[in-house]
Amino acid sequence: MVGINDRRGRDKEYRTMRKYEKKGYICVRNAGSHGEWDVMAINHENLDIRLIQCKPKSMSEKDKIKLYAKGRNKFNGVYRVSFEVE
Repeated sequence: MVGINDRRGRDKEYRTMRKYEKKGYICVRNAGSHGEWDVMAINHENLDIRLIQCKPKSMSEKDKIKLYAKGRNKFNGVYRVSFEVE
């Protein structure tokens, strides 16, 4: 059974995906991973890839800033990207 917080988190992830899809991104949800990002949004036209962590509105700005700084330091940069079929 899915808890209320899990449902709210999932709903926010889908809202985030719809928001980016309207801007021309292809979105992938990292479902149930409890990882460092919840949604990956890729825009092949402007070569933009965004790793998005979805958090509740109730999370403090201080905690959001800490989380953003951690992710920015870890993930921002130039990457080599390849497409494969296996």
